[in-house]
This record gives sequence, structure tokens and C-alpha cells, in this order.
Amino acid sequence: MMSLANATNDSNRRRRLSFFLTSLMLTSLLIGLAPTAIASHEKTYHTTKNPTTIAAGDLDCDGDNDLVTGSEMGNFLTILYNENGDFSDRQDIWTNNNNSRRAGFTDIADSSEVDIGDIDDDGNPDIVYFQGNIRTVSGATVMGNITVLYGDCAGGWTASNPITVSPNAIGIEVADVDGDGNDDIVGLFIDVTVVNMQLAIFRGPDPTQVNNQATTTMPLGGTSGAYYYDFTLGSYGETVAGGGLGGGLGDCDDIDAWLMTSPPYNGPQSGFDPGNWDNVTIIEYDCTTNQFYNPNTAPNNVHKFAMGTDNDGQIDVADSDSDGVIDMVAMTDGWNQNVTYATGGGTTWATGNLAYIGDFVGSDVSLEDINQDGHMDLVVPSMLTVTTVTSTALGNSTILSTDNLQDQNTVQIILSDGAGGWENPQSFDVGRRPTMAIVSQLTGGSGSALDIAVGQRDYTFSFVDGSLWIDSKGWAGSVDSITIVQLDNQDLGVTGLSVSPAAYNPFTQSGQIGAGTRDVNVTVRNTGLETVSGSADVEVKVRDILSGTDTIVYANDFDGNVDSSNCSGCNLDATSYSGEWGSGSSWHVEQASNTSNKADTRFEAHDNPTGFMWAGLRAANSSDGGSLETGYYNNMDEAFIVENIDLRNSDTAAMDIDMLCAVGYSMVYYSSTGIANRVLYDDSCTIDVWSEADGWA
Repeated sequence: MMSLANATNDSNRRRRLSFFLTSLMLTSLLIGLAPTAIASHEKTYHTTKNPTTIAAGDLDCDGDNDLVTGSEMGNFLTILYNENGDFSDRQDIWTNNNNSRRAGFTDIADSSEVDIGDIDDDGNPDIVYFQGNIRTVSGATVMGNITVLYGDCAGGWTASNPITVSPNAIGIEVADVDGDGNDDIVGLFIDVTVVNMQLAIFRGPDPTQVNNQATTTMPLGGTSGAYYYDFTLGSYGETVAGGGLGGGLGDCDDIDAWLMTSPPYNGPQSGFDPGNWDNVTIIEYDCTTNQFYNPNTAPNNVHKFAMGTDNDGQIDVADSDSDGVIDMVAMTDGWNQNVTYATGGGTTWATGNLAYIGDFVGSDVSLEDINQDGHMDLVVPSMLTVTTVTSTALGNSTILSTDNLQDQNTVQIILSDGAGGWENPQSFDVGRRPTMAIVSQLTGGSGSALDIAVGQRDYTFSFVDGSLWIDSKGWAGSVDSITIVQLDNQDLGVTGLSVSPAAYNPFTQSGQIGAGTRDVNVTVRNTGLETVSGSADVEVKVRDILSGTDTIVYANDFDGNVDSSNCSGCNLDATSYSGEWGSGSSWHVEQASNTSNKADTRFEAHDNPTGFMWAGLRAANSSDGGSLETGYYNNMDEAFIVENIDLRNSDTAAMDIDMLCAVGYSMVYYSSTGIANRVLYDDSCTIDVWSEADGWA
């Protein structure tokens, strides 16, 4: 299995420039392009399973922001350390309660929510994560927990005692809610009985202490109930009564909770009451009692308004004039190709405003001044593309096909025009199924454009005939990764190229171009954030590959025959991202497993009776008298890397490899009608190329 950069889960984290040679292009002619400038571009970095949440912070205290990702239905957090804009230094942190690392399906941690803050106010950033802990059908209730990983700025992490919470988390946020200098943890949950909502705060510097914890419990159903399905934090700007921290007991200038609100939920039999899902509820924080107000007992400290759409959506808020008070709210607009937003403050909001995001369904929205011009912009990761057809009988209908589901999805940037309107959306390809995006300064100086980190997950879609599309069954680009979009205010790039006529060779899986005249179409795009005008020179070079000279850069048959004469710097290395083997890896040249059973097609030795590089192992089966068996342990994440391959003088490159893959799987454990037999394939046998310019591809 090939994966990204080299880091382990111990103090011996290492970083190196690693290149893996793979099939770059197999054509009889290669067209090389030299664009005038490429700076705004996307880089991909592998992570643990389904990185649905991302947080940014300077975890190693070197002056630039690093990233940590949560993992839906996974057992690790992934930290990607920022080295001058390169995030290939990776560290995975085990979060499962089963410390043996042999955790199976019934032990899954589901560490799906993560954030960064300085909880103990020691100047070192800490990581806060929630894990849901999987529950089996008809099994005992398993509670969730929140854990703080206290950082030392050197890759070492000390875990707090876990804080027991409901396993039904809507989300967690980290901020200094009460203004005392210690970051606090706020969580929104549905309780284990699915009867109440819980808005809880766990205050720093020690959120594990009971006297630093407070939960506001609100009914989920009934006439006074509501379902809060997304939330964030920000100051409502209520009047401070006096006193407060630093001035004795009393009120304080605090941060409040902003919640997307649906009608009450009355259980699986009755479902939701009629009503709209676009309501925003602001619940103030009470510094005198150190908890959030209850809507049913303190209605004067709870505020509501509707966004002005018929759909539900994810929320973000912003302080556009930097006065410390939220004055802008945005939400995704269901399956419509818009963001709905409101401006104002206090009890006065102008709602129902729309910003077009392109022909996409948004999965999340961020309000940020991404180009640093003093105006809030919109950043929207797209879940899928849409095609709308018009029917005189049915009106507009959204039609999805496998073409929509296989499209390269994007993150959309909609810049403010500075006059209350919006520029046309800009699209950046970011992979299979974006689910959230954060905006942060990841490259460049403090005055440069901000950058975007995009998380992804698996989705399951149902067609009208009852058949299913399951992302985790695998397709091109469906690996677990995040995409970092590095942005410049002024930038041009070549973003498309086509040659016609051309033929597709199914044996080489490549396009081939023969002799004669061809039409070449090159797309030059403004990949920067500012509007530009003018002309750009594009240089097109044609290389005759078939009549050129082929040179073996590196070859190894793992039987002792190695050719590295044209690659003096080439080196073989391996790493275990899960930290399973300390600073080493399970990758090794296997010779013992091919001494028997060569005639049995069930054994790997049948396909390769000589020595071979293998990530598996031979282990004793205690339930079978200690007999040796070959295979793979749970939760292995191993990378075998060919490093320092120099292809600067080549016109094209290809790799010839014989590889046998073993694919792991598990079952989805729940559906509304019973057990769903949906196979989940984890990433296996991926082959990637890494470069400083593009990350992993």
C-alpha cells in the first residue's frame, strides 16, 4: 500500500522528500505546458478514515498552522504538520479504548469531531476530540466521551481523563466562552434516550472537573421542544450587566451559541412536527451560573429568526465589521444551488438573501474574508453536481445519475464584490465527496490570501429503483484524504488540455496520438482571487515519445536484483502511519511464505513463488494450536516508498509493477429498517506520486 509522507506515532517522527514513480502518462506524444504562473492550486494528503472534521492551529509552535482531522467510524486522529506549506509530515494518534491495537468492528472509536484550543492556558495548543464508541444492535448502551490531548509543541500528547457524554453528538466547538483566558469546550448532543437536547460546556483549565461542567437540557419533542441540528459560537452582543470576571461576580462579555433549528421531534413513530428547518436560535451564555440559558425557563435570553428558505442547511456566522458582535449568518440551502444569508444584528435581520454557488449541492459553508479585502466571502464545499430539467407537469426536477456521482467535486469560492453583491463562483477541484471546509492561513504571510482545507467522507445515495450508490465501494479518487487549496490574490494557471483526434488504448489505459495534424485546446484560467484582464503566452511543446530512448530509473525484483544506476539518490523506505511498529513498518521482503502451497491458487505464493515485498505477516493462531497463518492485523496503515526519484529530464514516465491486493471490509451496522449489508472497503493498494508542487496524486 502506498501512502503519503513519513511520520509515526512516536517521538521519532521523520520527514523526507519522497517520490513514488507511477504511471504518469502513457501516450505516443506528450504535450508539455509552461504556464505563466501557477501558485493557487490544490494539494492532496492522505489521512485516516473519512476525515469529516478538520481543525487548524500551530500544534508544533513553529509559527505556522498545522491541521488535525477527525475520523468518522475510525480509530485514529491524523495530524498533518505544516513545513512551509507542505503537509506531508503525518502523525496518527490512536483514540480507541482498546489499547491492544487489535480493535475490531465492535470497538470502533468513531472519533468524528475534533478541534484545537489552549485549554489549560499554558501557551501550547491542545487537541479536543469526541468519540462516539460504536454500539451493537441489542447491546448495552455505550456512552461517548470527550478527551483533551494536552500538547507539548514537540509532537507529544498527554490525554486527559475522558469526559462522559451522550454518544449522539451534533458537534463540538472550542472557544474562550467566558473570557477568562482558558479555552472552553462546548458540545451539542441528543441524549441517550432521544428525548432531550443537551447544550453542554466544559470549562478550562480543567474541563474534567465536575464543577467546571454544566449542561442545559431542552426537550426534543412536545409543544416546547426543538431539534437543533447544527451549531456554532459567536457573540450576540447582549448588554453586560456589570461585574464579571476581573471585577467580581456578575455578568461578563461572553460568547453565545447559534443553532440551526427544526420543528420538534416526537420519536420514530410520529417523527417531526410540520414546520420549517431554516430557523436560527441564539442561546446566550450566563456567566453568573456558568452555563447556557434554557429556552423554556429564560425566554428573554433566547432569540430566534428565520433565514427565509424552505430548506435545511449548515450554519456559519461572522463579525463583518470587527466590533466583536455577530452581524452575518449564512446557511447552505438544501439541494438548491445557493447559500442563504442574513445580515443585521440583535433583533433586526435582513433575511432571504441568496448567493449563487454554481451547479452544485453545498455540504457546508464558511464565512471568511478569504482575499483579505475587508469584506466577508463564502466558501462552499460541494457534495455533488446537479442537472435540472424542466417538466411542464412536474415543474423543475433535480435528476442525478452515476455521472453526477462520479464527477470531480469542488470547493466553491464566492467573493464579495464590495458593494453588497457577489462575484461569479470560482471552482477548485478537491476530490470525491467534500463534506466540510475550514479557512486558515496555511501558506504565505499574514497579508496574503487565506487557504482552504477540505475534509471528505463516504456517502450512500439511493436511486429511484431502490439500488444504491455507495462511495466506499471505491472509484477513482475515493481515497481517504484532505485537499488543501493554496490561494493567491493574483494568479494564472493552465487548468485544462485536450487533443483531438486521439485514440484510447484499453490495454495501456492511455490515450494515443499518431502522426498528422491535431487540434490542441488549452484552457488558461484566472486561478487567483482578484479580477484580472489582459493576455497570457502559452508555450505548447510536442514530444515524440515512441522514437525516444527509454531509460530504467529504478528496478527491483526483490530477489536480489536491483538496478539503480540511473538513480543514485533512490532509496527504499517504509513507514507505519498507525505507529504499529514504532519507527519501522511491516513491509519486508518475504521469502518464507513461498516455500509451500505453490500449487494452491488460494495462496499468494501461487502467484509469486519467488521473493516479494509484502506488508503482511505470519502470526500464530491461538485458537488453532498456535499454527502459523499469513495475513494482516486490524488497523494497519503501512506505506512502502521509493524516494528521491529525479524525473526532471524525462518527457514522460511509467511504472511496470506486479501487485496482488488483499482488500479489507466490514459491514454497516445500522439502517432505519434493520441491518444493512453494505460492504465498506478501506483504502488498499493505492499508488501515489508525491512532489513538492502537488503533494500526493
